Amino acid sequence: IQGQLSNTQAILQCVVTPMLSAIVTITASTISIREIADVPAQLDGPVRDIATAAASGRTPPERTISLLSAALLEDLPDIAMDVIVIADGPLHLLPWALLEDPQHSQPLGIARNLAHAQSLPSWCALARHNNELHPARDLLALGDPAYTTEQIPDARLRSLAGTAKEITALAQLVDDTTVLRGEDATEARLVEQLPRHRRAHIAC
Repeated sequence: IQGQLSNTQAILQCVVTPMLSAIVTITASTISIREIADVPAQLDGPVRDIATAAASGRTPPERTISLLSAALLEDLPDIAMDVIVIADGPLHLLPWALLEDPQHSQPLGIARNLAHAQSLPSWCALARHNNELHPARDLLALGDPAYTTEQIPDARLRSLAGTAKEITALAQLVDDTTVLRGEDATEARLVEQLPRHRRAHIAC
């Protein structure tokens, strides 16, 4: 697992059992385990208080936020700007983005990039898959397709000049862009080109 993490990534793996609850913080170079509760019931109340307040638009209790933040984020290093949370038990209901980041004095969701995974094995499988993909280009921009009479009978609606301007402007902003427009903006070309690009913008 550590071999698949970059220096700016960290995994927060929650473990909640009838006898012990802990948070495992994994980075490329360290692993730490911190006990957070004796029994899951000790987490139920605080998590529910925060989740209920957030769902109703109220400010969550500061003391509860502080206590959970200290317990769950204590070992999160400053350099780990990309945080993958793997929740367990009551912690599935916790709005992690609202926790206080101990290193940056901001909510975790503002201070860092936050993502969630179902399990360590599923995250590892996705990470391996992503590492195997090396798109040749950055952006694929498709716009102003040459619609046929069969597709759009009204000739006034077939041309989408605004989308042509849109993808042209994008190509000027992003150096490594492939542009598909007019006769080249077909479903077949799109499907062919998608795997060769890191991201796509489709205006049609």
